[in-house]
Amino acid sequence: MVPTPGREGSRHLVSCILRVRNGSRTLPTPARLSGRATQERSLDIYEQDALIRSAVEPNFEIIGEALNRIRRTDPATAARVPEHDDIIAFRNLLIHGYDVVDHARVWQVIKDDLPRLQEQVEKLLGEVGPSS
Repeated sequence: MVPTPGREGSRHLVSCILRVRNGSRTLPTPARLSGRATQERSLDIYEQDALIRSAVEPNFEIIGEALNRIRRTDPATAARVPEHDDIIAFRNLLIHGYDVVDHARVWQVIKDDLPRLQEQVEKLLGEVGPSS
């Protein structure tokens, strides 16, 4: 099977999602999927720990950019992620509003939205089968 922009973009999304949940720029092992950076931490800790934020927030920027590229090259795939426009807008907010980031909002996205996005992207990957 020839990799499509949507498939490769979806793979990249999953890797970024895992990095956000893991709090690093390296891909975690499956056992660490639940996330070292945010697991068993609170919003207060997240707000106070610049190291954790600096590990997490750039990956949201990458997730938004990856979806933006998928939207341009494969709109049908992007449309299968219902919140893709909101995710791209969130990316833009993080990049262009870096000095006024609402860390409570980022925390909410980590806890409420990221697991759902991961499920959606993994489902897409499962439907297109393995890449060659």
